[in-house]
Parts: sequence; C-alpha cells; structure tokens
Amino acid sequence: MEQHPEMPTGCEITRTADPGGVTLSWSAYKAGGTRLTRWFLVLWVCAWSLWCAFSLYRGLIDGGVEPFLWAAFTILNCAAGLYWMRHEYLPPTPERVRLEPDTLRYHPGTGPAASRSCAELPDGTVVPVTPAPAVTVSKAAVRGFGVDRVNGRQRLYFDADGRRAEIGGCLTESERAWLFEVLRAWLGQAADRPWERGARHQEGSQA
Repeated sequence: MEQHPEMPTGCEITRTADPGGVTLSWSAYKAGGTRLTRWFLVLWVCAWSLWCAFSLYRGLIDGGVEPFLWAAFTILNCAAGLYWMRHEYLPPTPERVRLEPDTLRYHPGTGPAASRSCAELPDGTVVPVTPAPAVTVSKAAVRGFGVDRVNGRQRLYFDADGRRAEIGGCLTESERAWLFEVLRAWLGQAADRPWERGARHQEGSQA
C-alpha cells in the first residue's frame, strides 16, 4: 500500500485502511437544522394531527364527505412534516472516496438537503456546492485529477468515462491539496507537490 503524505494540521479527513484498499471520508453536509426549524416542524405535525382528529370527529358525528376530505388533506400535511423531520433529525453520512488497487469508488454522502453542502471561500464567504453523483470507475478509465478555481472557489475533480466528478467541495484548501496528492499517488504519479493556490493541474495516468 502506498505511503500517503502527512495530513495538514486540523485535517478532518478520516483514513481507514483494510486489505482491500483505503477509504477517505469527511463531512460534506452541515448538521441538522436550527432548533427553531425543528420546533416549527414539531408544531406543524401536531397542529395538523389535531385538525385531522377534529375532521374525523365531525365526519362521524355530522356525516357528509367534506370532513373526511379535510382529514385526507391534513394527513398529507402531516406526512410532509414527518418527511422533513426525518431529514432534520437523521445524521448525514460522509462524503467518501475508496481507493482499491484497480478501482475508485466515490460517494457524495447524504444530507438533509443540497443547500446544506457548502464550501467556505478564502475570504470567509460560504457558497453552496452541488454534490456529484456516486461513481465507480477502474483506474484505467481515470484520465486524471485536476484542480481549478471558478468564481473564487477551488475545485478538485477527476475525468473518467466522458464525465467529470468533483470531489471534496466542502474541504478546506489544505485538505483538498492533501487529497489531491493522495489521488495522484494512487494513479502512480510523482510524490512531489506542485501545488500553487489558484493554479490548475491536470494529471493523467501513465501508460
């Protein structure tokens, strides 16, 4: 197994090795919503549940179809509230890259909403990041790893099978630099660090 460069200070990337390869993972989403958001959803579900019970009671006492239609409507609202509560309370799963001898497996992680995946620019501005879809490719299919900067945001990506996937959109630039070197090493590239902020690098696998 190849030796990885030393992690930068404060790096939050987790490295897990096993006989089949190495998995690198990190948080791609902010934690659940604010306490106010959660209380709103709880109140939303409780209010519509009470209205549903009242509508059913009216339907049983007074008869007619209208109360039951209201009950069906309130059930839909309760279901919507429960759906969003599930996203708020379930912890997100990390973004991860698994490097096997001949295969790269990328998963963007899961979170409550795409808007929770974000990157912090050098000037402190926070911008949303759209996670790339999961992908599994062979080492031979990876054309290379690249780094560029678009609208002030640094991006690390790879090209394979005619598509481009960004990795680590929420990492810091020092973490992204470290990950770039690990990916280069996996492709069999030189171990030096031609890293300059704002520069663009493209590394392809050697024939």
